[in-house]
Amino acid sequence: MILGEKIQVYTPFGTTLDLEPYMTPRPPQPHGLELVGIISHHGTKGNGHYIAITRRGDEWTLLNDAIAVQTPRLQIHQTQAYILMYRKIEPRVDTRETELIDGP
Repeated sequence: MILGEKIQVYTPFGTTLDLEPYMTPRPPQPHGLELVGIISHHGTKGNGHYIAITRRGDEWTLLNDAIAVQTPRLQIHQTQAYILMYRKIEPRVDTRETELIDGP
């Protein structure tokens, strides 16, 4: 690689991360992260533009300038990501238990 050249290497990434093995021992709590966004650069080092892929629920949307289109999950894993954005997975609350305790 020539100094200052854009790196064109694909690096695989997951849609979830488990941080538990890297945490100090504590009371059990979830340490998982889920992928919610990707920023990717298309073009060369000196000429190109960025696109974003974001997740809402189970749907992924590719945002490229003024265009927004739904994207299949398979395309997510083929993206040459520049920045990956993850958020903490919050534990799910069983609303049936809450209703039984708090009443209807």
